[in-house]
Amino acid sequence: MSTGFQAAVAQIQGIDHCPIHGEAHRNACMRCGSKTPPYFLEDNTWIPGFSCRVCGAPFGGDVLIDRRLDAWTSPENLYRLNPIHCWLDRINNPKEIHWTNVSEWSATRLSPEGADDHRQYAVFGVLSSRLPEENVPESNVDLKPSAFGPYRLGSVMPSQFLTQAEYDDILRQLIVPTELRQYRRYFLTPSFGVAVPVDPVVPPELHAHLIWRAQFEKVSSTYSQLYSRLEFCYDVIPRLLNAARNPLEISIDNRAVSAGVLRAAWFAALNIAIEWHRMLVSLRQQDLPQTDQQWLVVVDRWANRLGCWRDRSYFQLG
Repeated sequence: MSTGFQAAVAQIQGIDHCPIHGEAHRNACMRCGSKTPPYFLEDNTWIPGFSCRVCGAPFGGDVLIDRRLDAWTSPENLYRLNPIHCWLDRINNPKEIHWTNVSEWSATRLSPEGADDHRQYAVFGVLSSRLPEENVPESNVDLKPSAFGPYRLGSVMPSQFLTQAEYDDILRQLIVPTELRQYRRYFLTPSFGVAVPVDPVVPPELHAHLIWRAQFEKVSSTYSQLYSRLEFCYDVIPRLLNAARNPLEISIDNRAVSAGVLRAAWFAALNIAIEWHRMLVSLRQQDLPQTDQQWLVVVDRWANRLGCWRDRSYFQLG
């Protein structure tokens, strides 16, 4: 910054240190602490380049770079960017990696300032592991969540389909437990079509079963209908994994992945149901007026978790 130079690689979420000098990248003004924005386009107000848009402090030192005409020079040791440039070329080579669905990768946790930051760190982490390069800077582990990507389910051949007997066994697992009848009056069904408990008397396991089942059936506010065997093999599993069905990267045997997805979806549903149960207990303990209205507010906020995940662009199995 002090020489009027900023490498584009500094914009990559995941490269936390300058490849030239090894210094930690800064993302806030040293004077006022305001966040530095990404590439910024003109907004009809003239502000000196390489300076804070809040307080005007120069990012590169005490003197505004626009007033130092001698400063626009390349820094020393610029060659140290060569390894990262070569690595980016490898990423851009479709013969080495298919990553065209990168915008759909799911991070395993959300950033307090938005999911996109963590997804971008996750993308960098996955690409680093898929195309390792000794001289490419490593990212901060704390800021690099895991992600599902860049895998795609390969084309499903008829020989890989679940047999009707195997699918019938899955359907038997989805049958609603008879114990649910005695708790039916403690449920309401919001517009997304999956019943939600209104009282903590409902065991979380029963609620989890409804969430889990919803991932494997057509759910709406008026009816629920099971998929056919072919629909289940072709669409349900890939969509729960947020994966396209293009034969580009790898082919996963449908029988093997179906068993894994069923199990993973159950664990996810159970965790959601337990967290929902804690929330209901908390509402009861607070003894708030208009509890029903509070319940509706929370249901609306939790809709992506309590309903059919893939229909709400929420990929819990990432």
